[in-house]
Amino acid sequence: MVYSVPGAALAGGTGLCSCSGSVHSLCANSKSNSVAVIDTVLDRVVAVIPVQIQPLAVAITPNGAFAYVTNSGWIFGSTRSR
Repeated sequence: MVYSVPGAALAGGTGLCSCSGSVHSLCANSKSNSVAVIDTVLDRVVAVIPVQIQPLAVAITPNGAFAYVTNSGWIFGSTRSR
């Protein structure tokens, strides 16, 4: 499926994920640091969820209870172990 949903809520969309049996898809938006919830029947964004810096992808558990978001960004001044 290919979705074309207008709006700033999809700025920098990098990953799209759907759960079988659901009318909603999730889109990771790296430029707006958010995940958009898209109603695939109405073809519109119904919610925007703020997340950490530069989300890249979204995965949904098989039962649809949880969504996991990966990110690539880092915060200046944060510590990182090697």
